[in-house]
Amino acid sequence: MKVGAGSWASNHFHPNLEVKIYGTTRAEDDRLLKEAASSPPSGTVGRWVASERTGFPGVITILKEGNALYKTQKFKDRSEGRDELITQNVSGQVRYREKQRRSSDYLVILSNGDLGHCDDEGMWATSRKVK
Repeated sequence: MKVGAGSWASNHFHPNLEVKIYGTTRAEDDRLLKEAASSPPSGTVGRWVASERTGFPGVITILKEGNALYKTQKFKDRSEGRDELITQNVSGQVRYREKQRRSSDYLVILSNGDLGHCDDEGMWATSRKVK
């Protein structure tokens, strides 16, 4: 595997074995699943569990507050993020983009309720909808 290309773990010998785990631990998974199962805030559009494949394992919530949409994230290391979203309708598909981000990344809610992580080249990951 190419170094820095999204691996779950790495190991090196120099001269002793050094192992780094980038994915979530069982305790982190349990905590994130508990967070995902907690009562969502009012105005919640949807809530999803993001895997390591997204680059930021955690819980994603899209919610509406007044006339604005926000994406909140709770990460495996207990940190949190909040970004305002804008929507775009492209060929009948509603795309959610971070208002302050200048990239081609966007989110879509798929027909099965999962969250698609996309860019101009297509969908590169999905996050599982919280039931």
